[in-house]
Amino acid sequence: MPLYGILCLVIVFLELPSSGEAGFCSEAYSCSRQCSTRERYTTACGLFDWQRCTKHRTKYYSCSNTCYCQICCQGYTGSDCNTPLCFGSISCLNNNTCTDPDQCSCKIGYQLPKCEDTNECFSNNGGCAHTCTNIPGTHQCSCRDGYTLASDGRRCNDINECSTGKSQCNHNCTNTAGSYTCTCNAGHELSHDGKTCDDIDECSQTPFPCDQQCNNIPGSYTCSCGTGYYINTSSNTCKDVNECDTGNHTCDHICTNTDGAYQCSCLTDVDECLEGTSQCSQNCTNTPGSYTCSCENGYVLAADEYTCNNTDECQGVLCENGGFCIDLIGGYTCSCAKGYTGTHCELVSSKW
Repeated sequence: MPLYGILCLVIVFLELPSSGEAGFCSEAYSCSRQCSTRERYTTACGLFDWQRCTKHRTKYYSCSNTCYCQICCQGYTGSDCNTPLCFGSISCLNNNTCTDPDQCSCKIGYQLPKCEDTNECFSNNGGCAHTCTNIPGTHQCSCRDGYTLASDGRRCNDINECSTGKSQCNHNCTNTAGSYTCTCNAGHELSHDGKTCDDIDECSQTPFPCDQQCNNIPGSYTCSCGTGYYINTSSNTCKDVNECDTGNHTCDHICTNTDGAYQCSCLTDVDECLEGTSQCSQNCTNTPGSYTCSCENGYVLAADEYTCNNTDECQGVLCENGGFCIDLIGGYTCSCAKGYTGTHCELVSSKW
């Protein structure tokens, strides 16, 4: 009968904890060991191997067996097998707490079973008026350019760039929803940037705005004329200056007006005073090419520069004590009441 060498394996059977509880559990697995058997055989022996002898030998071979080891019960890990596992990790997603195997305790903003982030923007845009941005555990509202976030963190209020001074308009600013527009004063045009106002050079435009000369100024222009003309401001046209009428000429005798200038010509002087062709009512003085009128003492030259009118010397004269002024040629006299005398009747007569 063969003899077997037996390797002893001490198996300790633990009381397995119920499912879902922390602790150690035993796990069976297939293992191998070295087994042996003792067998008998015959061989030649003796002198010249004429005899048959019986001998024994040990034969070794590999054999299978069931082994056991201690592991953490399902759903737990750690050196003491008391740390629960949630979906293969000791913590839930986004640093949330694993309380029991595959059971997470999620903070606000995360959702079961694994505490995945809740995208609040998917529902009603997160309550945001404009832009909703999801962030771990919550969300944020933001506004488009030209708006500012209200105190509730959701609504968007328009920014009035015109009143806050944030616009870059050169001249005029008009607020619009979420933006603003720029306009320019008369004589200017809006630049390509929509903000800067450039002066319009009216003098380079067609048709030419002036009759003769144009001078561009910021926001407008002025018209001017060459020598011999004056500007008609109502029509911005140039009118000829009649130098002969205005006396702005150097002619000794005859001045003839021309367009933008004048011409001088000469003639033989006629003494109108001597010939009696003047219109003077009193004194006539001949001048080259003409004559002038003057008046004797007590007269004044009328507006027609020919007629002499008597001067009323009584104007501003006060005759006292009931007297009255009588105008005379070249003077006046006071007619005094009885009992008075003197230039202005200021004296009492000695006859009375």
